[in-house]
Amino acid sequence: MYRSYLFSPASDMRKMEKSLWSGADAVILDLEDAVAPDQKDAARDNLARFLDRLPQGDGRPAVFVRVNGAGTPWFERDLKAVYRPQLAGYMIPKVESREDLELADAALTQSAGRTAEFEIVPFVESAQALLRLPDIVQGQQRVRRAVLGGEDLATDAGLQLSPGGLALVVPRALMAIFSRAAGLEPPVDTVYAAFRDEDGLRAELGRAKELGCFGKLAIHPAQVPVINEAFTPAAQEVAWARRVLDAFGESLALGRGVGSAHGAMVERPIAERARRLLALAQAVEERQRETPAAGEPDRPAKEGG
Repeated sequence: MYRSYLFSPASDMRKMEKSLWSGADAVILDLEDAVAPDQKDAARDNLARFLDRLPQGDGRPAVFVRVNGAGTPWFERDLKAVYRPQLAGYMIPKVESREDLELADAALTQSAGRTAEFEIVPFVESAQALLRLPDIVQGQQRVRRAVLGGEDLATDAGLQLSPGGLALVVPRALMAIFSRAAGLEPPVDTVYAAFRDEDGLRAELGRAKELGCFGKLAIHPAQVPVINEAFTPAAQEVAWARRVLDAFGESLALGRGVGSAHGAMVERPIAERARRLLALAQAVEERQRETPAAGEPDRPAKEGG
């Protein structure tokens, strides 16, 4: 599980190189919204050259490529050009059907072979796609999580986005619930467009976590440490989880299904949350050891979605 996903335009070699030293858990090299239509072919060639030089297993962040969506003239060309074994996966924007994912999987598998390991990550960017998420991802073995594309979904659904507003409360909750129902990991939250508003970003991260999201898209390197901090379990949370599991273990040993820790009831659902939190803390610790230190921030990359 990744805490932060930093966008970088595939048309800009320097920004792609700098993104690898941003401190992000993952970077998204973007062929879609970050690239103008008349620059798509040039950006794809530029990205292919960059990927040819991308080393494998050197402690860098996970690298994803966001291709153009199904139904665009660039979709198949993107998929044929960008497969590389050192990539973590491929992000598919504006997914509306299972067929969109099957087309992407087939094109990538043709280049990679059936035994290759990579993720396919759908962006949910319409009301219809949100409501049909479990059906869309059914049987898709390469799909582990979905991403909420808040800007496009808000436009499609007629929602009025504003900093600190409530427009995405229901979509976030539905994404979390439908992801769980489909057997996926928690969804990745959408971008916070006001990249200089750290207080607003922190507040939105709190809402996204409360509603079941894990991880967030970033459009500027300055957002990365704030996002990483928000999704890193604090020392007091880890201590709470350990106390809960100790108390629950003691209650089970005594033949009881309910115990108490520091005056609060502990039962199986609470113990399960504690187990998940400790597993997350361990995963984050391992990720921090693998990810290089952050470098100097650059200007924002356009995300869209």
